[in-house]
Amino acid sequence: MKKLKKYYPVWNTGKSICIGIPGTSSYFEAVATPAITSEIDRLIQGNGVAENEIDATDSYRQLAEKGMIEITDLPASTSNLLFFDYIGMPYNEQVFAKPILVFGAGAGGASIVYLLSQFGFKNITVVDDDKVSFSDVERTMVYRTENIGQRKVDALKEIIGTNFDKAIRTRVKVTTTYEGIDSLVSDVLPALVIKAADPQLSFRLHLNDVCVRYGIPFVSMAYAYEYLKVGPFILPGMTSCEQGINRQLKHTYGGEKGFEHHEKLYEKYTTHPSVSFNINILANLVLKDILFFFANRSDKMQSLGRQLLFNTLDFKAYMSDIPYCGADCICRKRS
Repeated sequence: MKKLKKYYPVWNTGKSICIGIPGTSSYFEAVATPAITSEIDRLIQGNGVAENEIDATDSYRQLAEKGMIEITDLPASTSNLLFFDYIGMPYNEQVFAKPILVFGAGAGGASIVYLLSQFGFKNITVVDDDKVSFSDVERTMVYRTENIGQRKVDALKEIIGTNFDKAIRTRVKVTTTYEGIDSLVSDVLPALVIKAADPQLSFRLHLNDVCVRYGIPFVSMAYAYEYLKVGPFILPGMTSCEQGINRQLKHTYGGEKGFEHHEKLYEKYTTHPSVSFNINILANLVLKDILFFFANRSDKMQSLGRQLLFNTLDFKAYMSDIPYCGADCICRKRS
């Protein structure tokens, strides 16, 4: 039996029955005769229609040709199933069991972990050794005032467990060395790494080199004031890597400007300002590219091999490809 896909809006203009979004390929319109109204009613509210009725009924045939009809014995519809269907990919429950490693449980990290869990991902490991502060409550919709003083990973684990009945894994030992990152990554063996923290910029290079070595895709996310930075989303063997950005910095501004020479100072006395709606925008933009990645739709990924800088005040976006990192780069040697 077949039914109309659940995410298409249906309305009656008085003269016409309209289904879908006007101006797109998935749009159907017909004169609102009693016969058409009855046919659509069966397709939506009834038990569905038989396969042989599709070709025999003009309205059903047109909807089927536009890909707007589905079989009725699909699993119970959820937002993740509908999204994968919407972008033209078959639903695969195994996607949501893939291990994801997230560095950082601050505003950005907590938000992306929350969204991933909400969407159905159930094999997430989060690394952070910091505690929830009042500024974390101000900047994210995840933490609450009662979490202040708790380790972020413990509070996040509790929140995810309560809201989504999922158990995330946590690590409180944060390491910025190549060896430490290598040990953690080799232990978790993630299908994807998310960098939502920047303890030192040397960490960025070490994480890059470890992920490239293991062939693990990774994506970065960051924010400051009104600016959001999505990406780069790096696929080892396909895109350039962070070493390209580092080399460009050195070439343009001098060798001492390289990531490996940067050291954060006075961290206890400085803040990383933003507000909750900015963080939510950032996390949702990153989530979209993660979903397209797992759906094997690299053609839809906006941050693949490039950085997106988005200004939330004027809605201007700036994109830049990762610079070529050189034939001798670790990622080129791997590919």
